[in-house]
Amino acid sequence: MKLLTLNVWGGRKEKQLADFFEKYKNKIDVFCLQEVNHNAAAKSENWPHDNVKFFQETEVILDNYTGYFRPSIENHYGLATFVRDDILVKNEDDVFVSGVYGEDYNLENGKDHPRNVQHLEVGGDDGFLLHNFHGMWASEGKIDTPERITQAKNVAEHLGESELPQIIAGDFNMRPNTKSVKIIESAGLRNLIKEFDVTDTRTKFYEKEERFADYILVSDGIQVNDFKVLGEEVSDHAPLYLDFDII
Repeated sequence: MKLLTLNVWGGRKEKQLADFFEKYKNKIDVFCLQEVNHNAAAKSENWPHDNVKFFQETEVILDNYTGYFRPSIENHYGLATFVRDDILVKNEDDVFVSGVYGEDYNLENGKDHPRNVQHLEVGGDDGFLLHNFHGMWASEGKIDTPERITQAKNVAEHLGESELPQIIAGDFNMRPNTKSVKIIESAGLRNLIKEFDVTDTRTKFYEKEERFADYILVSDGIQVNDFKVLGEEVSDHAPLYLDFDII
């Protein structure tokens, strides 16, 4: 099975993203996407360059996939996973690991919006759990903060609730050497960013020095056939690609 995770940057690179999904349609079984707008009524003051119809437009391109959306802000911004229609999805849900859905936030004053993990049980008797995660933003950068430590503990607790093989993918907003990442790894996961010596998950559109953000971690029962950072620059994040089997 082949998986791709990408923070789509609010969908602002509309033409590049459309071409990207056309290219990888039918080559990828599952797309895990972050910063997804779903039929937003208007442009956000915080993200004025976003494509407010990104989910709907991507649904049209990926017409033989089922798209699952889980909001973190109101009902129109959050996480989306697209699964090819011939793949069984037994369950799909989410859990909040930072903040509470619907609570107020103020990025200018350093208060991040609530954060959730979308999770899907994929496949039949030989299935696995897939988790799509976009970690919290902090004004201090991608270092450990008390809030990030709490979030990581909540993620690890969530991962520990099942004995199925698991994959968690997405934009963690953390450096690899943080305690926060180690807490998530402690749920019994291999960190492929570390294992494959990845040094950069950003593109030319991200102008800051911090080059880490995105991760794929896998548990026992997941055989990694291939893992790499793809070269397409369709966002300020690079796409991560995983080819795997359940064993």
